Amino acid sequence: MAIIFPMEKIFKDYIALLLVKYSDGFKIKVQGKSWFLVEKHKGETKFRLKPEIVIDKKKTKKKILDTK
Repeated sequence: MAIIFPMEKIFKDYIALLLVKYSDGFKIKVQGKSWFLVEKHKGETKFRLKPEIVIDKKKTKKKILDTK
């Protein structure tokens, strides 16, 4: 008998929890789905991205993180 845990999900959730806990003034989104690699090419978006963690703060660029 064995117990198997999905360690990649546990690690991602732990990192997201720490970022939310210690990020004053930042918005943290986990598994964002509204990102595209190409926007407004001939009036449409292409290549949907699913970043694991997105860090956003007003007046700065968004940061995209991938936990591996």
